[in-house]
Amino acid sequence: MAGLSICPPTFFVDRCPGALAARGRQRKVEATGAKSMRQVLMKNAPSLNHKGLIRITSRMGGFGATALLSGLINVATIPVVVASVGANAWASIAAGQAVGIIGSILIHLGWGITGPAEIAATANDLARKHIYRESIAFRAVIVPPILVLVSFICWNIVPPAYSIAAAVAGIGSALLGLTAAWYFVGKGDPVGLMKLDTLPRILPTVAGAALLLIYPHEIVFSLAIVVSSIMPLLMASRAISVGAKGSSYVSYLTMARARKLLHSHASGLVASIVSQAYRYLPLILVTAIRPDQAVAYALIDRIIKFAEAAVKPLSQGLQSWIPTAGPSYLTSRVRNAMRVASLGGLAAFLFFLLLGPFASSILGNDSIEISANQYLPAALAIGLTVVTQMGMLGLLALGHRSSVALSVCVGGGLGLGILWPAVTWTGATGGLYCLVLAEAAVLVFQVAVLRRDFTVRRRRRT
Repeated sequence: MAGLSICPPTFFVDRCPGALAARGRQRKVEATGAKSMRQVLMKNAPSLNHKGLIRITSRMGGFGATALLSGLINVATIPVVVASVGANAWASIAAGQAVGIIGSILIHLGWGITGPAEIAATANDLARKHIYRESIAFRAVIVPPILVLVSFICWNIVPPAYSIAAAVAGIGSALLGLTAAWYFVGKGDPVGLMKLDTLPRILPTVAGAALLLIYPHEIVFSLAIVVSSIMPLLMASRAISVGAKGSSYVSYLTMARARKLLHSHASGLVASIVSQAYRYLPLILVTAIRPDQAVAYALIDRIIKFAEAAVKPLSQGLQSWIPTAGPSYLTSRVRNAMRVASLGGLAAFLFFLLLGPFASSILGNDSIEISANQYLPAALAIGLTVVTQMGMLGLLALGHRSSVALSVCVGGGLGLGILWPAVTWTGATGGLYCLVLAEAAVLVFQVAVLRRDFTVRRRRRT
């Protein structure tokens, strides 16, 4: 026994899977004249030929049309509401919507972040339908308590004269958490997003603004916000459920499914809550602590949201494009997506910095004064948000779900940590600089994780 060797014969070593794979890689290198396997991968990586470029451009154009149309309607109704019911009433409705948006994130349970990637990675259409139906069934259970909480907060942060309108607007905005937009984005279906989500949402908003000209009361517009959240839910759920036979919504409600969904979407939920908290809490705190600046901050907040909507096609188009690459090509796609996002962020920054004062004058009917020192932090916040959204998508595509949640926790922790004293001492300007600080911290964290991932993958290939 002592003379026996534990090494297998050379015949088997040469034919073991590792050796065969190594010789296969070497043959590919020799056949292509490349110096390493990395050069082979880069040479064979899927590139954006004219057909792929046209497909992605058309997809981004479709998503862009929906985002821009929704953003245009939201800002176009501002002067109508301000002229009909007054700036204070409009600002109270906007504050109620901000509270409702945070409630909608709780209802969303992370599907807005992790859902599109899951849909994009699922090729079977029936499986996609079941993913959507399962998400609706699971999230519908938590809707009632969240709506009660949103109503209570809205009722207590605005002037008593507008408390009902703010509470109703908050309920309508919270119901946006049941939107099917994430499903259509992941599927790469801008037409479905337009027909079943965007149009059913903006038409009631337009109707509500028109009714204000006949019956100028703030509750009219608040009720229109509720209808604009319910209509897309009903229409999209009906269309998506076609062909998904064999299971009712109730059948998805089991403890095993609940644990599985909470585990898979926990990082997306944490990221959504923290990221939206430091974006919407400033408006809520300004309304509660510095009501004299609530109108101005509400207007500049709406302009920021519109600018984000203008560049949203970048993230929506690339969000469904990145996961479709093979594992060997994800790095190059994420890298290219970050470059595009950087250009988009710079464009958004310059757009707001140059045209922000002009836009605020028109939208506010020259009755809302915004301080000149608020435009720079607002423009910085917009540009950084564009880049961090793409960074989040890149981390998700590369499998770093926990890093997504950790990045927004770091940024949100910094921003929210100084938000209260900043708003108390400097009002709206302090709230804007808190947003800039939070987004900058998120971006630094994302870049660090992405660079480390790129380095590790490069070493594995070489």
